[in-house]
Amino acid sequence: MLDFNFYLNQFSAEKNICNYLRLLSCDIWDRIGFTFGRNTIIRINEITITENVAFYIVRYLEYFNDDSVLIEMATDEQVNGNDLLIYVQLMDGFYYPIAIQSKKISSDGNYHAFKGEYEQLKKLKQFSTENGYIPMYLLYNFIDKHSRTFSMCGIKFEWNQFGCTLVNLSDVEEVCIKTKKKTGKEYLRLPHFDDFHPAYAHPFFKLVCCENVLTGIDNFKKEFRNKLQYEIKSVQLTELQSSNYWRKLSLREQHRDMYQTTSENSRKDFAPRFRFIFSNSWLKK
Repeated sequence: MLDFNFYLNQFSAEKNICNYLRLLSCDIWDRIGFTFGRNTIIRINEITITENVAFYIVRYLEYFNDDSVLIEMATDEQVNGNDLLIYVQLMDGFYYPIAIQSKKISSDGNYHAFKGEYEQLKKLKQFSTENGYIPMYLLYNFIDKHSRTFSMCGIKFEWNQFGCTLVNLSDVEEVCIKTKKKTGKEYLRLPHFDDFHPAYAHPFFKLVCCENVLTGIDNFKKEFRNKLQYEIKSVQLTELQSSNYWRKLSLREQHRDMYQTTSENSRKDFAPRFRFIFSNSWLKK
């Protein structure tokens, strides 16, 4: 059975960011399932999960002396805890940005966090189009399912690897945006886990584990079934590191009085609290 113990043993045998993200996705799946299965009320929201993901990755990086990921936090206090910015390094050496909003599943299998989010979806789409970002949603999940084995880029996995998944904004539009018959006005219906998984969802580990995905931006878009027609902005690591807006997170450093009032973006349509920068260096080891 591909459960938490399996992923823990796999990580213990070969410690790298790929195996750690798989362990982390299983942990999120189990953690959300734990909150759904209690008689007493135990709450956990998207912001808390994202904070935990940031902490767990930082702890992994420092404990095992791995430099394949850089986790940073915005120095602007006017940020949105549901927003996340991810950069992924492809084989051309450049880093490509993904603008993300996170949503957690509810105990009935629906994503009630999408309620009233039509305008926010449009803002995320517009922001990404204007700035050359890839817009996606990061979904935190658990649902009671019969065992089923999946396979991706030579990796076998079960439902628990959908504990943390990526879904293209365009796929959310396709599945969820409907039109009212009387008024002709568009609205965003509440999606269910089965609306996205497994047809539209991509396990989080796909960002780093699948070498065929990382060969170039065209192949990246193809493997993520991305329909974007505009050019995706690419940057070098030195350009990312030159920004004073972001501060590296470390277990050893206390971040006191780190906030400033100026934002990297003049608009607040997308104001991420965290920035994850994934390099492909671990593939070369």
